[in-house]
Amino acid sequence: HLTINEPTTGDTTAVECGRFDWYEHENLTRSGDYTHVFVGGNAAGCDSTVTLHLTINEPTMGDTTAVECGSFDWYEYAGLTTSGDYTHVFAGGNAAGCDSIVTLHLTINEPTTGDTTAVECGSFDWYRRSNLTQSGDYTHVFVGGNANGCDSIVTLHLTINEPTTGDTTAVECGSFDW
Repeated sequence: HLTINEPTTGDTTAVECGRFDWYEHENLTRSGDYTHVFVGGNAAGCDSTVTLHLTINEPTMGDTTAVECGSFDWYEYAGLTTSGDYTHVFAGGNAAGCDSIVTLHLTINEPTTGDTTAVECGSFDWYRRSNLTQSGDYTHVFVGGNANGCDSIVTLHLTINEPTTGDTTAVECGSFDW
């Protein structure tokens, strides 16, 4: 009396991004067919063999470069003031449904600032301002004026001294030298 039990076979299909773990096959990074045998694993005690048909899709990588003055806004990064590399992930953003990863290579250049002091009598002319008659601080911006193409900002600290006036009364006979 002979009974022949048959092994069981099966197929499974998976499409993943970047990598996939499946039984003893860890960190699969290439598309292909992979087999796993469950020894004595079916109801009759025979082996069960499963074949995985795996497709690995890759994330999309990209780079962008920016050179800015002072600060820069980029996706979730608001007000970046330090040069460096920043990464943004578009989850499931490419045609295969995998992530798109973009790296920003950022250079932040600084504006140039400077001060000048002037003490004048009555009025003072400075850049586009003529006849300044009040003491105070005045600012002039040279748009894109420094070596890095950033603004140059100059502040004038102005003191206006007023001339002194006075009256003299004289009564003389004959002649008068003054």
